Amino acid sequence: MARSHVSLRYREKFNAALYALAVREGDVRARLRSVYRYLHMLRPDEVPAEHREEWAQILAALTQRGPERGPSGEVLRGALEHTLGRMRNSSGRRIAERVYSLARQID
Repeated sequence: MARSHVSLRYREKFNAALYALAVREGDVRARLRSVYRYLHMLRPDEVPAEHREEWAQILAALTQRGPERGPSGEVLRGALEHTLGRMRNSSGRRIAERVYSLARQID
């Protein structure tokens, strides 16, 4: 894949996300929580067009279960926490690989 020239802000968020994946305490789900927070800070117009779909799919995968709701419809846990709480390590590893692959395309 071709490497993209990207903005400083985009590079900073992906570098922070990679750092979180590599050295933060906890299992892959705990590290993905930090990754989400960094990548979620980016606006779509800050993400190069050729990376936008993969970036959006990563964020969607980390929130795919939506918020956990109680019997009255109240939110018990947000979408990120609900998804990560139900995620298997193998699924988390696949998402981490996608983040790493996308970050490798930054020059």
